[in-house]
Amino acid sequence: LADLRETELGVMRGELVSVAEANAFVSSMIVRARNIFVRMPVELCDRMAAESSPIRIRELMEAEITRALTGLSQFKGGAQ
Repeated sequence: LADLRETELGVMRGELVSVAEANAFVSSMIVRARNIFVRMPVELCDRMAAESSPIRIRELMEAEITRALTGLSQFKGGAQ
């Protein structure tokens, strides 16, 4: 009974979530990541076509990847 009350208290404090909530959160993060990375070529193609420097192209790609990963790290899902 004590373990049950401790678990209930953890849920009330927001320290514990159900497996279904955790799965839903992780699934939404995977879909979000996929969407961000699938959009990258479309968003970068015009800028990269105008560049002749491989260094500048790499910088554009790195900046876009960093932006995408930063956006993911700041995601606030329903399980948080």
